Amino acid sequence: MKPDPGCSNQGLIRRRLDPHSAQGHVITMKIVFQQRKAPEARNEVLDMTAEGGFVDPPPPSWTDRLIGGVLMLAGAGIAIVGTALAVWFTLMLIPFVIAAGLIGYAALRWYVWRARQSVGGHPFDRFRPR
Repeated sequence: MKPDPGCSNQGLIRRRLDPHSAQGHVITMKIVFQQRKAPEARNEVLDMTAEGGFVDPPPPSWTDRLIGGVLMLAGAGIAIVGTALAVWFTLMLIPFVIAAGLIGYAALRWYVWRARQSVGGHPFDRFRPR
């Protein structure tokens, strides 16, 4: 931004428009440049044999396998409990659905009965020959 010769608070105006300009932009640039460094600069080690094959990582210890098994069992237990709760909630709704259906059927029958009363008997009486 080119300073305006008629304005002496150019830095103050810039800080009001972007209060974190001095910090945020430089930090963001550092993160971008750190991510683009070469692997040797990031202290990554690529284990290879003299023939050009890769070295296998060491097998997990028994505590790692134990923790993994416990976490897997806990996840399966949570999934089973969640499924059971969903089925229970669905089954608990069945009486309410039946009650709503009965109320709807009763309302329909009431409506038909009132319609018959207003016509004067059976609603199809006027179509019968006399």
